[in-house]
Amino acid sequence: MKKIKPLISLILSMVLALLPILYVNAGETQYDVDCPYIYIHGFMGSDIYKDVNNPSGGLVWPPQGEKIKDAVFKALPYLGELLITRNYDKFADKVFPLVTDMFYDSYLGYDGNVRDNSGVIWSYPAAESINSKSQLKFVYDWRIDPIEVAAQLNDYIDYVLECSGSDYIVAEAHSYGGVILTTYAKLYGTSKIKSWLYNSTAVFGEDYTGDLFTGGLEFDAESLTSYLDGVFDFNENEKLFDFLFKVLYKTGITASLCRLVNHMVDKIGLNKIGTYIIPMFGGWLSIWSMVPDDKIDDSYDYIFNTVYKDDGIDHSGLRAKVDDYNTRIRPYKAQTLNEINENANLCEIRLQRNVYDKVMAKRS
Repeated sequence: MKKIKPLISLILSMVLALLPILYVNAGETQYDVDCPYIYIHGFMGSDIYKDVNNPSGGLVWPPQGEKIKDAVFKALPYLGELLITRNYDKFADKVFPLVTDMFYDSYLGYDGNVRDNSGVIWSYPAAESINSKSQLKFVYDWRIDPIEVAAQLNDYIDYVLECSGSDYIVAEAHSYGGVILTTYAKLYGTSKIKSWLYNSTAVFGEDYTGDLFTGGLEFDAESLTSYLDGVFDFNENEKLFDFLFKVLYKTGITASLCRLVNHMVDKIGLNKIGTYIIPMFGGWLSIWSMVPDDKIDDSYDYIFNTVYKDDGIDHSGLRAKVDDYNTRIRPYKAQTLNEINENANLCEIRLQRNVYDKVMAKRS
């Protein structure tokens, strides 16, 4: 039994990393409104193509089956060796590069900009198809700077208003989409949106993101259960998953699995995780915007002054984008939400459960 624990840990870690991919087909809520409705999806909520001018060139996200299969088959011998030798250093040095290679095409450049013309393939609906009853989606590249995405959203809202002849829209955001919508409100105001709907949004960040970016990654049963609940919001099997996660939590299985994952993280060492895993996510501006406010300074120090310190790469472009969000958006999130609430016909805000608890605790 002891020998299969590392295997269980590895599998759980991969499942947690890929769970958002399972969410991308979740449907948005339908509303009967008297002005156009726009749904803003969350993190990993759109496919990322290798070349936006060549749809047949394939996807960089989600990772394609052949790449996943190739990485798994190459990793199996090293996993077998780990079960015998318990040499976690060697295992990490062999397996993490396989993971890096699997995700490499989805990385942004060192300056935080898109590489190789990758991105989403999406076009505005025909003007004549849009009216006051239209229920629409806003599709965007969830890797890039939320300030850049907010500008795209503003252009799209203007287009929808012009085509429909309406004065307002209704906007609904899910998960990371709440970061985009709040960024939009801070930069472009609230006058074009009649009703604001935030469903399980990550406006105030995610604990796992902050832990990863501060070199203190640790899983606990309560936070993990809350995260899983949020991932499957609006999934057609949401109630089934919610019941399953509660059973796993109540029976202690989730806590046991978290202990296994934490054991593996401890054995591998945060230095190696920083070397291999941080470059995978550290260039995505979306991840930076979801670092909780109370961890952003430590995250900045850990990423730029520890992980990236001696890599010989110019990260000034990425720094500038992170600084821009931290200066123009981050300090004003609560104020922006209050302005939305004051000016909207309807404003419903639901945060991720663990974040909501923290916010309410601070208020009391």
